[in-house]
Amino acid sequence: MSIPPQGSVPTAKANNTEQYVNVGKILIVDDDKFNCDIIDGFLMILGFQGNKVFAYNGEQAVKEVKNSIDEEDPYRFSLILMDCS
Repeated sequence: MSIPPQGSVPTAKANNTEQYVNVGKILIVDDDKFNCDIIDGFLMILGFQGNKVFAYNGEQAVKEVKNSIDEEDPYRFSLILMDCS
């Protein structure tokens, strides 16, 4: 098994080879740190090795997204995972 590129996840296995796609940054938002750790663990199991940013409330999440836009971050968030409550 090869080492995945930074910020990549396996997308398919064909002929026992894994292909990786760069998914950029992920923002994980939950007010419970334990839940953030669980989500982080699932992402690691899936092979994601890239930038993960954590926010523990909606205000922090909005600031993270705004900062990413204001700084013209070329690696803006590709995915935002958040709880609904």
